[in-house]
Amino acid sequence: QRRVMGSRCNGRKMTELNILVFVSLIVLPVLCASQSPSYGELAANLTVPAYEAMMKDLAALSNVSKPEDAKRLRKSITTARDHLDLFVYAYPCENLTDFWYYIRKDLNRGHSVVGAFKDLYDSGVNYTHDEMVAARDLVLSWKSWMQSPATAQRNCEYLASPLLHSFNIRPKTELSAKVFWGSVDTLPRTNLTGFENFALLVDASLENANGHWNVVRAVTLSELINANNVELYHDFRKAIHAIVNTAHYFPQIFTAPEADHYVAVIFDAYSRLGKIMDVVTAYHFSLDRGQADRAAELQETLVNMWGVFISWTDDVNLQKTFQILRSYLIAHLRGRHNRLFRGKFYR
Repeated sequence: QRRVMGSRCNGRKMTELNILVFVSLIVLPVLCASQSPSYGELAANLTVPAYEAMMKDLAALSNVSKPEDAKRLRKSITTARDHLDLFVYAYPCENLTDFWYYIRKDLNRGHSVVGAFKDLYDSGVNYTHDEMVAARDLVLSWKSWMQSPATAQRNCEYLASPLLHSFNIRPKTELSAKVFWGSVDTLPRTNLTGFENFALLVDASLENANGHWNVVRAVTLSELINANNVELYHDFRKAIHAIVNTAHYFPQIFTAPEADHYVAVIFDAYSRLGKIMDVVTAYHFSLDRGQADRAAELQETLVNMWGVFISWTDDVNLQKTFQILRSYLIAHLRGRHNRLFRGKFYR
């Protein structure tokens, strides 16, 4: 059931890992087109390259790096963590030890400390040199842990050896909350290819986004900037994150070229929501530092941004976009699995 590939991570030169990444990114699309890889086979070919790309970006960060230098690393951590979450059911527990959990925990920590470092720049606040050094030191501490020989070898060997044709179905409580498989009531299926399983995930995520939309659309400015309500906003954006990123990593889940337009609309929504969240973060940074005038300016900016966003969603009919994109997933799978989905839009 497993392809044991750990030896490629142990003692090999970086040039050989670069060859592996090249083969995964260039040869895999050809392989996928003809052989319909399983969920586990996709994990074997894609997760390590995403992890290695993150480690390369991490290596570039040093004790003279500034907050704006962390942007690329934060994105590559997100990509590596996405792959871990997308392939959560492909990775086994070994001798009662769940290395998936420990790697995910490592990436969560990195996402948090690198994000806090980067936010000093994104928030636009006047931070002190000591604040920057303290935030950077946390990043460098995480870097030391990730680059330690034991951690690096463990992570690489484990990620290179997923289950190829079976699943490790974990309890929902063990999954990353409210993202990808952790946010839906759907499980991958052995009778589906890897791409079809990700189409199943996107279908459920589109249904989630559709269900959350009316609540999010009714959010007021006071609710938007209230820290207690940020989770509501985040839940919707996480559903959007699952849709756009799964579609980005696996464009094969759509067969109709017309789907590209609707994916682009949802990606635009995700981008706009991210920019709004950046201003919310900056608003709270300013309040915490007693910069009342700047906080007031940011609050006015949020009023305008939120109004523009709601108007834009009406213009593009965002809710209908969710429904239409689901129909393209149905078209992708109809024939072999015409009873696969039970979405309320097609009953």
